Amino acid sequence: MSDLMPGPAPMGTDASQPLVLGPWSSITGIIQYRGTIIVEGCYEADIRCGTLIAGPTAELDGVVVADRVEIAGTVRGEIFAKEIVLRSTSKVEAELVFTSLVLDEGAHFEGRSRQNPHPAKAGPRFPAMRSERAEAKGRAADPGFRAAAE
Repeated sequence: MSDLMPGPAPMGTDASQPLVLGPWSSITGIIQYRGTIIVEGCYEADIRCGTLIAGPTAELDGVVVADRVEIAGTVRGEIFAKEIVLRSTSKVEAELVFTSLVLDEGAHFEGRSRQNPHPAKAGPRFPAMRSERAEAKGRAADPGFRAAAE
């Protein structure tokens, strides 16, 4: 690559860069990312992340566990988040478990909702992320940690 045409910036290892799932892509499965995920395509997936932003072209079917969820597109399933924001263009058919819920005028919501001070604990358990597995291994190998726990 030349200095005039630099390549794409590497994604931050600390999840500082958003993960963008574009409008011409689709994924089926489990997506986990500590940072922000921006969805613009069609996905049948369970998602665990810090923040989920479902744009106006997003079509998502699945379970979402996040700190914050903002929806401008179509989402069906279950959402467990501290803060949920349904924008005026959203079409949501889901069970919502939240600490804070905001519905913009014109937002379409059909389903059940309930407030919970700890919505992530009410949600499903996802497999541990790689960094969480590494942290657990480090604690298990540390005799000081084991002694403190006992």
